[in-house]
Amino acid sequence: MIDVSNDENVATATPPVQLSTVTSLNYTLVSDAVQTDFGNATWSRLQDPSSPQARAAMWLATEDTFLSFPLAADDVNSRNLFRQRYAMATLYYATDGKSWRNQFGFLSPSHICNWTEIDANIGGVFCLGETVLGITLARNQLAGSIPDEIWAMGDLQVLELDENSIDGSMPEGISRLSSLQTLS
Repeated sequence: MIDVSNDENVATATPPVQLSTVTSLNYTLVSDAVQTDFGNATWSRLQDPSSPQARAAMWLATEDTFLSFPLAADDVNSRNLFRQRYAMATLYYATDGKSWRNQFGFLSPSHICNWTEIDANIGGVFCLGETVLGITLARNQLAGSIPDEIWAMGDLQVLELDENSIDGSMPEGISRLSSLQTLS
């Protein structure tokens, strides 16, 4: 549901399910950050509780303990971490993450650069420092489509999703990954 305030002429998202007051506030802060960082098209998908975008926002608001909300508008590092966590959680939900062969620590309360297998040759998220350079989830029983929010992984060089059940068309967000060298 979208509530529109005529006084301030702004739309605010209400959670798609009944939440406690504190959790509802967190969800509102997350949805505001989604609207600011991802735009109205992604933000409007939050109204469908079964969408990967709404499920990712709900995870950030109710389960994720890595980030604290509200995010300061001028805190570039926190905003970048938020965008990356939201994009990765959206990818998880859009590709039926619970059914993946290997979870690689996705949706854990650690930095997304730790969402990988100890043996880095197996897969997961690969980083240089705190910059995500690669996502390798080949042969991992992903089923679904790549969400447009993948663009938030701005420095991504490698995206390996081959030998999964990926369907749908390539999202427009892929074209925004100017550093992408390998897509399989």
